[in-house]
Amino acid sequence: MSDAAFNSMMTEVDNFSFDQCVLLLSRLSQVFSKKQSETNVPKKSMYGVWKNEPFYMSPDFDEPLEEFAEYM
Repeated sequence: MSDAAFNSMMTEVDNFSFDQCVLLLSRLSQVFSKKQSETNVPKKSMYGVWKNEPFYMSPDFDEPLEEFAEYM
């Protein structure tokens, strides 16, 4: 948000009536309390998520690569 847009918004807020200020604060309170409650939820562990999935590995996986022959 640019400075001009922010200043314009603040000018509009300065001209709010009392009831409009109460509604604005109420809505902001709801938004921030929702955000705070979402961040306090523990994340589920991802360990073992692929435990029962089929996995293919080429039979020549352990064979030396031709590109590294000069280093061996």
